[in-house]
Amino acid sequence: MKKFFTHYWSNETWKTHSKQQGEPLGHTAGNQFRKRGASPGDSICVLTIQAGRLFLLGRMVVDRVCSKKEAEKLLGIDDLWNAEEHILASTATPKDFTLEVPVKVAKRLRFITSSKSKTLRFVDDTHLDKQTLRSVRQLEPASASFLDELLPPNTSAQ
Repeated sequence: MKKFFTHYWSNETWKTHSKQQGEPLGHTAGNQFRKRGASPGDSICVLTIQAGRLFLLGRMVVDRVCSKKEAEKLLGIDDLWNAEEHILASTATPKDFTLEVPVKVAKRLRFITSSKSKTLRFVDDTHLDKQTLRSVRQLEPASASFLDELLPPNTSAQ
């Protein structure tokens, strides 16, 4: 069964990659994908929080989870971020560093945990807690569809 995840990029990573506006979201890296159960065919939405506001970079469908060395070889890049796990996409949306998720959508997002469904933490009615998305989190399918509605269709990740 297909699963849906979010992956947080720090504001520094967001800024560093912002020159890639419009390029396919073909790769991301971290240390918790396998632990959370991400595998080929699953969807990952890359997000960040800036000044309490949620931004959605795009969506990718996992082709493979691999090592840094394997990702560098397959992508032809020799300076990837030093993470244990690299996700390569089969399909992806273009990167959009300006797409702010409306507060009403952010408040509707629900995440799967071992005990119950959880929401994002807000510090007030309109601003997210900056720590609320710091790990790879599994979205409930309905919540994934709320984010999907904000994005264009996936195309080839290459």
